[in-house]
Amino acid sequence: MVEYAIIGITGILILVYWLGGIKEFAGVNLALLAAVIGGYPIVKEALIAVVTRGDTKVGLLVSIALIASISIGEYLAAAEVAFIMLVGELLEHITLEKSNKSINKLVDLKPLRARVLKNNTEIDVNADQLHIGDIVLVKSGDKIPVDGTVVKGHASVNQATITGESIPVAKVEGDSVLGGSINISGYMEIKATRVGEETALGHIITLVKQAQNSKAPIQRLVDKYATWFIPASLIIATMVFIITRDITRAVTILIVFCPCAMLLSTPTAVMAAIGNAARKGILIKGGEVLERTGKINAIVFDKTGTITRGTPEVKEIVPLAISSREILQYAAIAEKFSEHHLAEAIIKYGKKQNSIFLHRMPGKYMLD
Repeated sequence: MVEYAIIGITGILILVYWLGGIKEFAGVNLALLAAVIGGYPIVKEALIAVVTRGDTKVGLLVSIALIASISIGEYLAAAEVAFIMLVGELLEHITLEKSNKSINKLVDLKPLRARVLKNNTEIDVNADQLHIGDIVLVKSGDKIPVDGTVVKGHASVNQATITGESIPVAKVEGDSVLGGSINISGYMEIKATRVGEETALGHIITLVKQAQNSKAPIQRLVDKYATWFIPASLIIATMVFIITRDITRAVTILIVFCPCAMLLSTPTAVMAAIGNAARKGILIKGGEVLERTGKINAIVFDKTGTITRGTPEVKEIVPLAISSREILQYAAIAEKFSEHHLAEAIIKYGKKQNSIFLHRMPGKYMLD
């Protein structure tokens, strides 16, 4: 909220000053006030970056241009530079927030609670308290909290969010299951083999976080050249002043040299692309991988069903002895109370094609 307030106040002050209605308030030049309000967080962050990290990039250059502009009375120019820089940083911040939402969605796949079987007693615990070797009970509709092996029971498990399998997979004793997948129907007792961040889902979340923080080669190139911007701009500005003896021209060089757009564009594009891909179920390992995808001209998939909408559909009914409508009616009646994914497909198709609504009547089923 503070960022929005600073940008809003700075923008309003610049607009009022530029329109020419009011130049001063309480004896203070509005453009100078805008430059100070907008420039303070920029100069502060630049000083912290230089002192703590030795970072002498765009923030320092902008700070020098701001101070130089104010020192020669070019308040409006200083305010405009500060405003543009603040807006650019805000856009990057907004992009980061949107990207982080994709991580939060992945985190939401992790169940918060789990049922553990100890001494033949079912105990409800926090999922982060589970240990390897625990026997976890998973009922119909539950998220599986661990990676493990089914030791008792059987169920139909939707693991699309983890493996991309579009159709729920039947799990019986001896089968492995993945944390974050959902038990569609059935009951299982699972012996935990991996818990917490060591599960497949935990590794995926870590992978996405690392991908958003990694830099593409082109971004590292921009950072490398940005390091030279400050000495280059200072040298050129000094030469202009020596030749022209005009301090305004020298300061203009500093302002023009501010590479806000160049330095903000690449990281913003990379983070936005990775975040948007993650929301669509595509995990990109990092900026380097993202950049290399621009050279791809062919993609090979190693198994069928990888590209799918993720839900089965009835496409056609081929009758033999009775009509398609009767087949659809009997199939829908039989599957009405089933939670199986194929049953849902039949019911959905029946409602769509023939407006089938099934009601239990005394001694029989009927169609509306």
